Amino acid sequence: MNLKKQVVNFSILDALRGFAALYVCIAHARGLLWMGMGQYLKLHPYNSWKIYDYVVASLMSLTKLSGEFVIFFFVLSGFSIAHSLASKNDYLPFLKKRALRLYPTYLLGLLWASVVLIIAMVYSPQYFTGFLNNDNILFFRFQNSSNFFSFKQIINNLLYNPNTKSIIAPYWSLVYEVIFYLLAPLFILRLSWYVIISAILFVLGFFISSDSTLINYFTNYNFYFMVGIYSYHIIPTLQKYVKGISVPLLLTVSAVTLGCMIVIESISPDNIFSMLLSATLSVFLIANTLQKRIRINWLEKIGEFSYTLYATHFQTILLLFIVYDSTGVINTSNLINPIIWITAVPICVIVAYLFYLATEKKIKIYLNNLRSTKV
Repeated sequence: MNLKKQVVNFSILDALRGFAALYVCIAHARGLLWMGMGQYLKLHPYNSWKIYDYVVASLMSLTKLSGEFVIFFFVLSGFSIAHSLASKNDYLPFLKKRALRLYPTYLLGLLWASVVLIIAMVYSPQYFTGFLNNDNILFFRFQNSSNFFSFKQIINNLLYNPNTKSIIAPYWSLVYEVIFYLLAPLFILRLSWYVIISAILFVLGFFISSDSTLINYFTNYNFYFMVGIYSYHIIPTLQKYVKGISVPLLLTVSAVTLGCMIVIESISPDNIFSMLLSATLSVFLIANTLQKRIRINWLEKIGEFSYTLYATHFQTILLLFIVYDSTGVINTSNLINPIIWITAVPICVIVAYLFYLATEKKIKIYLNNLRSTKV
């Protein structure tokens, strides 16, 4: 099975990247800047709820799929990398371009984390002592970042081995992205075998529990990258199948799928079936948006800097927490304000866009000029 170059308008898919990145940002903002539903119920028993409380509960339910949308990203990555490798599978040039495309923004994210940590150490040293006994995971992120500036941890961070319990928690997924980039040019040479072996390893993953990054990659996350690659291979067929689906039906199916994911996540967090639904939804949306040429300009714009948004949003949220806490906007002991987290989302987007202009956009322009020169 050979991977053939397909005609794909990736500007359309930028909207899906923007949607996924924005959702992860929203989920983390809510998760870090609010106490959560369990604490909320202690303060507001269910039998006393009014319309406002139901709105709060709905927002909570709709913003709990951060892990699922990382899987969404993995499928998109597999699809995009398949396109990059379909015409010319040169291993070293591919890796050099990937490194140039991604590593500077990764370093920018580490630098931004360093700035936020220094601010926290100066103005809110109590975050690092464990003195604040709170179930909100935000405090544990600060406490687990106490060795961020140690020589060993700096080297680990630079080599894509971050402490994913720290202030750069979302970087866990970037590790798996890098492994995929290192192996993808080799796997695509034998696409049929790659699909079969990936499926077998994924099934074996149901029976294997390990803390090893490599084992987790091959028995879990590799499968979603493979789904993206294989979807690229059969995208003309997929587009034929979805041709008769109207936009209202597309929205209905997507909403129902998201609803099922939310229900599954509520019953069993990080459930494999919810992740599979996310991968399925990703393929469904890729095929439909390309076939129908659906354009959502503002999401496409966010999609252009989705990588920078992903790499910086967590740090920005934690910085906002420091600001909100020091000014009395929120209360450190219980984070009782159920809507203040919403303000963090546009701020994260604006900060990420400014970082994008300074780094990622310049790199993209350079790589585009390089391609044009070669052509």
